[in-house]
Amino acid sequence: MQSNNRVFRWTNWIAKTLCVIFIFVQISADREFIANATALKDTQMYRRSTNFVPADTGRLERVLINAACGKDTTIAFIGGSITEGYNATNKSNQYVQNVYKWWCESFPFTNINMINAGVGGTSSYLGVHRVKSEVLDYMPDLVFIEFSVNDAFSYEQMQTYENLIRRILLAPNEPAVVLVFMTDKDGSSQQDLDCALGTYYRLPMISYGNAVMPEIEAGSFLWSDISSDSIHPNDRGHIIIAELINQYLEDIFQKACNSFIKTEYIIPPAITPLSYMNAMVVDSSSIMPTASRDFETASVNYHFPNDWNATGENAVITFTIPAANIGLIYQRCIEGYRGQYDVYIDDKYVTTLDGNFDRGKGTETDTIELYRSDRVETHNITIIKSADSENYMFTILGLLIS
Repeated sequence: MQSNNRVFRWTNWIAKTLCVIFIFVQISADREFIANATALKDTQMYRRSTNFVPADTGRLERVLINAACGKDTTIAFIGGSITEGYNATNKSNQYVQNVYKWWCESFPFTNINMINAGVGGTSSYLGVHRVKSEVLDYMPDLVFIEFSVNDAFSYEQMQTYENLIRRILLAPNEPAVVLVFMTDKDGSSQQDLDCALGTYYRLPMISYGNAVMPEIEAGSFLWSDISSDSIHPNDRGHIIIAELINQYLEDIFQKACNSFIKTEYIIPPAITPLSYMNAMVVDSSSIMPTASRDFETASVNYHFPNDWNATGENAVITFTIPAANIGLIYQRCIEGYRGQYDVYIDDKYVTTLDGNFDRGKGTETDTIELYRSDRVETHNITIIKSADSENYMFTILGLLIS
């Protein structure tokens, strides 16, 4: 038995030694790439972007070391239109693609998988409902979260953002989490609120706003140099985001290579109620209406292809669902040809939804929370064309259940 133990320890020591050798050989081989990984290295822009309370980077270091050792690695991004890649002239210029490129070039002998779960015009409220099916089911090793210009400054959004963070951190494979903060043209975002949660959870954080806004104020460049509207980065802006993230990854990788002693990351107690820890999206592929008239299944939205579409003037649809919290995703347009629909829960009027919106004052994929409570009960949700609606066209993309 002692002989077997000695053999096991000897074999384990050899495996660890070979892994360390492999890492440093790869660092040497990629030295030129690493040296040029970002034009922002050692600049004020990069230092400002990461100037937060020191984070616990243990999980991120583990992901980088495992990738260097050749372990299959999955990185995921969840966020809004910027993460989706909006305003980049092509896919290769999107920040997500350039971060993915860094992983592939940094670890050429490793299979790197990438998930882009960005959906334009959506907040962490929808994000916490779709994170399991679109991200966690693929067991990512690292997840970037970007919702700072989509979330509102409210307790409810703080709750959905924290629940999203916790759902990822508590996943069985213990993924690393990095928070990414974007900014509007006037410098506004929910970075302060998100940063407060990131500080509490000791998460790595990277701020595009902290990097670019002082440069614009100093006259180094104009907002129009990095964006063609008030929010979305252009190609140059996307590249800046990617360079900030990539340089941070490079710094943490170097840190990981210099210290192999890691302490376990302890997830602190929740600040807000854990109402959305089992949140999900249900659609026509997973639920049948209990009653309907002038509604049919359809595929209107490419992000949410299992829809219900109104087809006539007498459109009405009812669902019976056990839930504590209930929301809705629905399609809107700027052309003005969609209708208005009343929503009832358990025969009580809740709200009227408009299938139209003014350009610049809304989003095509809209969400609304209809009902909140502390316990799961069975509810009837009825969506019916308003009596004074001139048009009947309306598309339900899904129900948000928790």
